[in-house]
Amino acid sequence: MPALIATLVLLIFAGYLLLFARSTFVLAYHGVGTEHSEIPALMIQPGAFRRQMRLLAALGFRSRTVDSVVETLSKEGRPWLPLLSVTFDDGYRNIRENALPLLRAMGWSATLFVPTGHVGGRNEWDRNKNVASIPLLDWNDLQLLSEQGISVGSHGKTHRSLTDLTEDEVRAELRDSLAALRSHLPASSRVLSYPFGHRHPKLGPLLQQEGYIAACSLVAGALPSSDDLFDLGRLCVRGNSIIQFAYDLAVYPMKGLLRNLLRRQRGK
Repeated sequence: MPALIATLVLLIFAGYLLLFARSTFVLAYHGVGTEHSEIPALMIQPGAFRRQMRLLAALGFRSRTVDSVVETLSKEGRPWLPLLSVTFDDGYRNIRENALPLLRAMGWSATLFVPTGHVGGRNEWDRNKNVASIPLLDWNDLQLLSEQGISVGSHGKTHRSLTDLTEDEVRAELRDSLAALRSHLPASSRVLSYPFGHRHPKLGPLLQQEGYIAACSLVAGALPSSDDLFDLGRLCVRGNSIIQFAYDLAVYPMKGLLRNLLRRQRGK
């Protein structure tokens, strides 16, 4: 009996290692700084971010742009080695100051998703949420970062939830945002990050028609295929604890597997 139990444990462990190896880890950050926020996922301390990146490096990860991940999934399907992409929503200025120097020193890339109508301004969409007013990167900042290999993509134009808008309003958000990016940053990303993570199946065709190749949400999705490119799951980093981060990283593939199973049951 002990030998049987040991064999079962080894098989389960081997199976989970295979699941982990075939997973895609798109990490979702917002700010990296010391500004006040009662939302744990909105602002990560610089020291905590540094420890998280070092853990990923120790595990053999290397961050690439979301566009590169999408290209791999489109051409090769699910890989046999885990993919990693570090992403930042909103385009806070503290990302340039506290996160990107570390990533560049590590030789890693990243993707910033910015609401183009607020570039150079502040996070006005958080005004009524007891969140500090935080300065955003301007177009000169984004141009400099783009030249340094950091990909910049759309987070909508006004940071309004696309699920609350009419079809014409959604198209205007998508079209105007992508046009602004192409005007200032010719090599910009064609991947969208849904504002607030709000998505709906009907948005995929609209995104394709407006020139996007994929879109990121804020739900589990560690095992994506080419069918999931407009609902590409991300692991939302929830706080500063390295233990919490390691746990979330470890269980994320299982969450992705469960999500895939539920979607198949629902007929997707």
